[in-house]
Amino acid sequence: MLKRFLSKKTHLESAKLSSSYDICKTITKSNAKNFYYCFQVLPKNLKRSIYALYAFCRYCDDIADSNLSKSKKFNSLNTVKDNLNTSENLKFIYPALFDSIKKFSIPKKYFHMLLNGMEMDIEMKKNIAHYKTFNDLKKYCYNVSSVVGLMCIEVFGYNSSKATHYAIQLGYAMQITNITRDIFEDLDTGRIYIPKEDFSTCEYTLAELKKYKLNDNYKNLVKLQISRARKLFIESQNLLPLIPNKSRFCIAAIIEIYSRILDLIEKYDYDLINNHIRLSTKEKIIFMIKYYFSYSFSQIFKSNS
Repeated sequence: MLKRFLSKKTHLESAKLSSSYDICKTITKSNAKNFYYCFQVLPKNLKRSIYALYAFCRYCDDIADSNLSKSKKFNSLNTVKDNLNTSENLKFIYPALFDSIKKFSIPKKYFHMLLNGMEMDIEMKKNIAHYKTFNDLKKYCYNVSSVVGLMCIEVFGYNSSKATHYAIQLGYAMQITNITRDIFEDLDTGRIYIPKEDFSTCEYTLAELKKYKLNDNYKNLVKLQISRARKLFIESQNLLPLIPNKSRFCIAAIIEIYSRILDLIEKYDYDLINNHIRLSTKEKIIFMIKYYFSYSFSQIFKSNS
């Protein structure tokens, strides 16, 4: 009787876990505009856990960006914090998340740092340049982006502690790219991430930004962000040889796709109002195929050597 009960319990837990991973995949496929295609080059066991990490990050981001009151947003994030401290009777994305955390020994502090980043977003005062300096902005980028990279390399695997530094740099580069691309989308919601010192350096005013003035000083402001992001992407290339082949091509695809976003901003003469800076589905599929075959050929070469 006990054996039958335990077998039934194990079956139910397995079904709940499988369902949770399916939910995470659905969330990722529906929302990860660039990442989903990059993830396709990963082996199935790694891909599932990356979906779980993305789904958690997306869930937290959706809370921060929701129309809830400030107090309700904080209450919701506090509930997430409480859930991170227990694995009992949780459904939705949590079984897959906890399974991935355990399987790959992902430090929970990274998840709490991410939540801190969401709180920073909620605390932003509307219609002002929130960060004084680039170093101030980097603290935010670390919490909302770099820690995600640190989570992911635990799943990907790495052969040197230097990988953490380059994962952090890649997180900075990606978030700066997002901030640059979405400067006017963020402005429409009252969020201004570009540091005050950058406005001063480029002799472009916040008032001009709010009036959507695309003059030469505005272009210099955008060029400054692109220059920073490119330097960080170049540095983050050093992460690739530290990551196993089975995961390396996913990171390479992410770097190339995000670098392509910077190319498109330049192509459209830095006009982020009248141009929707996004890669087409066709381009993303091409990147996916390119890196899928790169991985396949590397495995064939490895087996024949």
